Amino acid sequence: MFWETRELNINIEPLHQASASECVRLHREGFLYAWSETEFETLLSSANVTADGIFLSPTRKLLGYILSRRVLDEAEVLTIVIDQKYRQKKLATRLIQFHIESLIKQGTKRLFLEVAETNQAARKLYEHANFSIIAERQGYYRAQNGERLKAYVMSKSL
Repeated sequence: MFWETRELNINIEPLHQASASECVRLHREGFLYAWSETEFETLLSSANVTADGIFLSPTRKLLGYILSRRVLDEAEVLTIVIDQKYRQKKLATRLIQFHIESLIKQGTKRLFLEVAETNQAARKLYEHANFSIIAERQGYYRAQNGERLKAYVMSKSL
């Protein structure tokens, strides 16, 4: 699928194991505790993981990705990140829409995720995509200063 914005030409497509090192780079930018290349290789080669990436055309630079693990007719978003230099351009909105379409084609009926109470940008993205808070997990995330943060569990019917 090809998307165009006023400033960027992007392509959103399934993500493969060859992108593991780029996933690590972006994960380090977006998260306090980054996953390893081996962890990404394992996830990207797993039959029950759906992974979609957003690439800058024509350079094929990975600008962001989303990974979900599927079990029966449900899935959970494991991670989503957009390159810091390309945020505030609606790329995450387009990526999550594409990802949801991919999951629906695979028979997924419900999608779950967790988000830190302090992550206002992500919460806004998920609310815009019609996710609803269904539960809270006290002390689920750890902030850089060591403080334990509440996570909101969100869900969306597909």
